[in-house]
Amino acid sequence: MTRISDSDRALIDAALAAGRLRRIPRGVSGLPVAVWDGAKLIYPEKDGAPAPKQGLSFARTTAPPELRARRAAVA
Repeated sequence: MTRISDSDRALIDAALAAGRLRRIPRGVSGLPVAVWDGAKLIYPEKDGAPAPKQGLSFARTTAPPELRARRAAVA
């Protein structure tokens, strides 16, 4: 675990006191609460920001020729 130095902790505390940061308690999400619509979870917008993307997407990418050659040599 990384330890925060005393000087860094003082900077963080000063930013919190000035209202430039907000503290999110441990175990609490900063995202709005998801709502079940009967088929899937929907994440509502918060403060005008767009809602997070629904689900995951995995795109297939083509590796550069040098990497494909290296992988073939290793295999």
